[in-house]
Amino acid sequence: MIVRILGEGQFRLDDDSAAKLTVLDKDLDAAVHAWDIATALGRHGFLPDELAGQLLPAARAVAEPLRAYGAYAAALAPRPADDGAAELLRYLGRDPQWSSAAPGK
Repeated sequence: MIVRILGEGQFRLDDDSAAKLTVLDKDLDAAVHAWDIATALGRHGFLPDELAGQLLPAARAVAEPLRAYGAYAAALAPRPADDGAAELLRYLGRDPQWSSAAPGK
């Protein structure tokens, strides 16, 4: 296990997790930007729930300090019906229902 969740907003990195977290951070960046591009092109459902679930611990570990620099928007409130992808996207400040065809979005 790379990140051990201790409680809400609390985690501990295992011994060799810094290097693994760096890799996961790069995977997180690539996956979320791929979702951005696919969604802008009208291809929804591009982020598999299983992958999103694997990336969520990395997001929780790296997003907060980077929000102040504009790397991530403020987290959006989770919704009860959210799947793994929606949970990750909302945590990173993205609306999983966003569409390039929607006016004003």
